[in-house]
Amino acid sequence: MLLLLPLLWILTLYLLSDWPHFRRFLWFNRLLLLGYVVVLLGTEWQSFGHDEYGLGKLLLALLVLIAHVVSGVVFAFGYYLLALFRANNKPHQ
Repeated sequence: MLLLLPLLWILTLYLLSDWPHFRRFLWFNRLLLLGYVVVLLGTEWQSFGHDEYGLGKLLLALLVLIAHVVSGVVFAFGYYLLALFRANNKPHQ
């Protein structure tokens, strides 16, 4: 799954490239990712008990990243399908 993340991310960018709010989407996702990193890796918000090497935190950060990318792809597909639907249902002039 980790090997697919860059491809899914590129697919998301491609599907949303025509969206008028594309730049805002990119900035929001960068800030959200930074927030994930700060909260999950920089705080003691989530305690895993005895986690000597920090693998629990690392795994949680990876799972959050995977969920974030997959939700972005789902959003992009939804937008893309909605745009296709709207384009096909426009009245012909």
